[in-house]
Amino acid sequence: MSEYRRLIRFVFPHIWVLAAAGICMTISSAFSGVSMGMIIPLVDNIIRGKKIACASGVYTPPFILTLIAKINAMQTIELLKSMIILVMSLWLLKNLFEFLQTYLMNDVSQRVVRDVKDIIYRKLLTLSMDFYSKNSTAKLTSRITYDAAIIRDAISAGLTDLIYQPLQLIIYLAILLAIKVYFSISWVLVGVILVLFPLVIYPVAMIGRRLKSISKQSQEQMADITTTLYETISGIRVVKAFSMEGYEADKFKKQNRQFYRLSMKSVKRMTMVSPITEFVGIVCIAVILWLAGRYIITGVLSCGAFITFLVALLSLMKPIKRLTNLYGINQQALAAATRIFEVLDTVPSVAESEGVAKISPIKKNVTFEGVWFKYEAKDVLKDINLEVRVGEIAAFVGPSGTG
Repeated sequence: MSEYRRLIRFVFPHIWVLAAAGICMTISSAFSGVSMGMIIPLVDNIIRGKKIACASGVYTPPFILTLIAKINAMQTIELLKSMIILVMSLWLLKNLFEFLQTYLMNDVSQRVVRDVKDIIYRKLLTLSMDFYSKNSTAKLTSRITYDAAIIRDAISAGLTDLIYQPLQLIIYLAILLAIKVYFSISWVLVGVILVLFPLVIYPVAMIGRRLKSISKQSQEQMADITTTLYETISGIRVVKAFSMEGYEADKFKKQNRQFYRLSMKSVKRMTMVSPITEFVGIVCIAVILWLAGRYIITGVLSCGAFITFLVALLSLMKPIKRLTNLYGINQQALAAATRIFEVLDTVPSVAESEGVAKISPIKKNVTFEGVWFKYEAKDVLKDINLEVRVGEIAAFVGPSGTG
């Protein structure tokens, strides 16, 4: 959870763009709710030729009573024309605000990835040389490219769903409760939803935990693939000189197949979420249809109200599915964030001291007295004494000849 909070902090500098996207999401969700509410007059007034009637003994806000009275007083053809115009207008505005929120959320994600890449690159420039001896260039490059791209997807899709889908849930639940209250729908039907839908949470949580582990392995495997590509292409002359093409091809094939297997494990777990959610939703709808059928047959329940109730229930499935998928997306993002924070949290082993003296230009020579040098725990140079005059060139050359 702490890693997720650290990840979200990258969004804070762009909070105003996020706020604008949130406003667009709210407006779009509201239009969805209004459009759904129009099913009642469509079915009851236009198709069945009956008037809308609320349950007696239930407080109804004056503006709703006025709206119902106005709809009931309208002629069928007039009501049909008004609804067609209203539906087209609502869907036009809804799609406009959906476009704006999608554009703004992608803008936030691109800004965050831009900032993350800048921060990682700046951090890499401050780290000591021993860090680079332990980490290959390709693996570090993978942190900036592959891992940052996963974070971008988590923000553009994950953060969008984290804001937008709860708004959708609130709208649809409000419609369900409003229909239950104003049209005397039994609490049994609402209770079915409250009991069955939470059953989705446990299997999704179990899948998500495994997904984080698989995702981290996939990202490490991608870093290995990047390393092989970088080393082979940059050292292609050596590969060809020693006829190592077959060896390198087999090595890459093995790594590529391993990445494929990990990717398919991730895909399998991500795709399991949707069938589980849909199955619970279908069971819920089947139970409600069975229980509500007798109310409609006896005329106790308005057909339009029930259809709206059912549509709102079906609409609940989409945000629930997206929110369950969101758990998997966030687990993948957290795996990438862990690898990025490993770099950002690394402390340079060699730090600049404060108040150090400035070195004046060399005029005569440079003298080394009792110098030792080692790679980690292995001594390479021992007690070196050396004097190099201005204009001379001196070098310690190892077996490879690179110095």
